[in-house]
Amino acid sequence: MSEEEEDLAVLIYKSSKTARVRAAAAAAAKEKERMNTSSVGRRTSKRKISSTNQEGEASMDRPEKKRAASRKRKVGGKPVCSADECTNLVISGGVCWRHGAKRKLCSSEGCNNEAKKGGVCIKHGAKKNEKLCSSEGCTNVVVRRGVCIRHGAQVKLCSSEGCNNQAKNGGVCIRHGAKRKLCSSEGCSNLSQIGGVCWRHGAKRKLCSNEGCTKEAVQGGVCRRHGAKRKLCSSEGCTNLSQNGGVCVRHGAKKNEKLCSSEGCTNVVVSGGVCVRHGAEIKQCSHEECSNYAVKGGVCRRHGAKVKRCSSEGCSNYAVKGGVCKRHGAKKKLCSNEGCTNVVINGGVCIRHGAKKKRCCSEGCTNISIKGGVCIRHGAKKKLCSSKDAQIKPSKEECASSTGQRSNYAAVKDAKT
Repeated sequence: MSEEEEDLAVLIYKSSKTARVRAAAAAAAKEKERMNTSSVGRRTSKRKISSTNQEGEASMDRPEKKRAASRKRKVGGKPVCSADECTNLVISGGVCWRHGAKRKLCSSEGCNNEAKKGGVCIKHGAKKNEKLCSSEGCTNVVVRRGVCIRHGAQVKLCSSEGCNNQAKNGGVCIRHGAKRKLCSSEGCSNLSQIGGVCWRHGAKRKLCSNEGCTKEAVQGGVCRRHGAKRKLCSSEGCTNLSQNGGVCVRHGAKKNEKLCSSEGCTNVVVSGGVCVRHGAEIKQCSHEECSNYAVKGGVCRRHGAKVKRCSSEGCSNYAVKGGVCKRHGAKKKLCSNEGCTNVVINGGVCIRHGAKKKRCCSEGCTNISIKGGVCIRHGAKKKLCSSKDAQIKPSKEECASSTGQRSNYAAVKDAKT
């Protein structure tokens, strides 16, 4: 080995030795710093513990509240509002709309609607991101796999045997136990609408933007009377409203009316899967000794339920259409048969031209059903006047006997006997 190679080997050995010494010194310095920081942390923690002990019972409640607020509740994998006993979903800041979540409002002047897209609401030009059904000529919203329910989108059905209703909650429909959110007011069994309360207890409805109009807004911030668009029947020349499948009832739309579950009963379901005749409970007027049905606000019309009256001066009739009664111009739908001026009863035609009327369910009876599926002859109750001073109208026989005359009715009756 030459002298140059020996010198190079010595130089490499010295440099490696110095590198090892430096690395050991750096490791020792880091270990010293770590020990110093841990000792400082112990001192600060001791100071904090002593300060909290001195504050007393009032200060002990604060960390508990903070922990309760920071604890996130979840239902079905989604965060729930942090307010006590609130099950609404979190919108912003850990709370729901009802408990103060901030909403971005529409940028248009004087508009309090929620901004949807581009800083504006739907009324002021925000476009809905709703995909339409891929079937030709169909304007329904997509439900699943590019199609609507009408064109084959599969919907989860109720798990109860023989039930074809749509599952709402917990795999069952409302009839078989799906829970619905009720009004938060004490003793109220109405469904919650907005803000955890029902319409009766203050849920706010969006009213028509037209001046002086108190009707509920349907579309575009206005009611139907002031221009809200309604979907019409797709049949040519038909101006009826579309009910189901893009057509009206006259052109084949099936009514979504559930029939009573009692055998042989064709009445419409009112509550609990049955009709009124078979035990469906109907809310009655809250006034004492009143057996009328509640119309609005828990009372009947007789005891103060507000009903819209005709807008014509001095008229006390009920408004039928367009804010007026039939006498003052509410349009009646006429029979579709040519030259017929009768009012439509069912299926676009009058009784004379084939409108079906419900008959009495008693065997062999062809009378029209009045109440409870039966006619007056078979037990339908007549509503009597509630006034105490009302005079009972005398029968034909009583009237004739009081005047000393025999009526034709009495003579015919005697002849039969």
